[in-house]
Amino acid sequence: MTVLSWTVPLRPAETRAGLRLDRDEIMRSMRDKAENPAVYIPYITSCEVHERYHDGILREIAYSSGERVVERVTYGSDGRFVFDVRDPIDVARVVNQVFESDGEFHFVLEVTLSDEGERKAMSDREFLKETSSLFAGSLLTIVEATVRHPSTAV
Repeated sequence: MTVLSWTVPLRPAETRAGLRLDRDEIMRSMRDKAENPAVYIPYITSCEVHERYHDGILREIAYSSGERVVERVTYGSDGRFVFDVRDPIDVARVVNQVFESDGEFHFVLEVTLSDEGERKAMSDREFLKETSSLFAGSLLTIVEATVRHPSTAV
């Protein structure tokens, strides 16, 4: 199993004096990110929520490449949001987690490759680099939108 993971501070690029993030607002923002990902993630163009559950949703997202995937999203009360891909192509699971350490919030992005993704990683020298670049490249955008969006999240 190949897992790619990044952990970054959850704060605006230009930290405003006196800014204090609130865990409840961040969790609302994370839930909004799951239901309206195009606001937060540059390579997602649309999202349709098919079903709602007590602990998450079933959604279909469209990527800028035209690819569409269905994901079961589970909202964890511990700040862990798990995106399990139905019929995965390259990525089987994505995890977003927020945690607090030394008075500062951090955002974790974790990507688990599918069996097909594993095969591609072993046979195509550029696949892992390109996949890593795609997700790593979105980190700052996700963090900035997550920090700035809580006041409008429902």
